[in-house]
Amino acid sequence: MVNAKALWESLERKYKTKDAGSKKFVVGKFFDFKMVDSKTVISQVQEFQLILHDIHVEGMVLGESFQVAALIEKLPPTWKDLKNYLKHKRKEMKLKDLIVRLRRIIANPRRRPTYCRCILGDCRQEPSAPLRDE
Repeated sequence: MVNAKALWESLERKYKTKDAGSKKFVVGKFFDFKMVDSKTVISQVQEFQLILHDIHVEGMVLGESFQVAALIEKLPPTWKDLKNYLKHKRKEMKLKDLIVRLRRIIANPRRRPTYCRCILGDCRQEPSAPLRDE
């Protein structure tokens, strides 16, 4: 008869390798994630938040300032003016505040700050294709 300790050690050996593998998989998803112009920014932000949640579930900790910087860096190429603006901001921002700001920019195309009027077109005119929000 197998005692409880031997059984526990056997299960621990079996599932520890899978645990390390899933951590590597989640970290890989984080590094591979890139936003594209063909999808809405909000849906991609939600996808990014799910990856951050998976990282948290695996027991890994990312500081909030790192998460904010990563999200800014992963914004789509057409958002480069906003990326530049946010990178040079001196005041630290929380992830929630950044997401609210992105939603506001998308929801109010007429009230966009000067630094993001060029997102989808010439700076002197409104974007030819409206930004979609889900």
